[in-house]
Amino acid sequence: MTSRFNHKQVGGSHYEKLAIQPIVFAMGNGLGPCETNIVKYITRDKGENVNDLRKARQYAQFLLEFESNPAGMVRYTDYAVANDLDYARGKAIEYVVKWAQKGDAAALSKLLEVIDVIVEREVGLKREIHDGDRQTGV
Repeated sequence: MTSRFNHKQVGGSHYEKLAIQPIVFAMGNGLGPCETNIVKYITRDKGENVNDLRKARQYAQFLLEFESNPAGMVRYTDYAVANDLDYARGKAIEYVVKWAQKGDAAALSKLLEVIDVIVEREVGLKREIHDGDRQTGV
């Protein structure tokens, strides 16, 4: 079985060689974020990076801790303010929550748009910094 997402990998090639990507497996089996990360890190390691196994263990520990002491719901606005997120990143969090809680497909489209805006802004800032370094000889 070939994953239709292999061509979408950003920042490496560690999933491109897999017949089934961890995200496809996790979503198909209804796994939550901690379980998804455990699958991801166990699949990715294969003896090359012990830190990936440590990350998998950390997520398993999160599951155990959450089981005995569940966290209460945090509003996305409170999350954005507490973590000093700018407006665009706060909107991105809002759209994720709207999708997760209400199945609002329009929120996913808006999320993609907002992420594109954030990426373009970050790329522009890095370009400005790089150009400034070149002009000053740094």
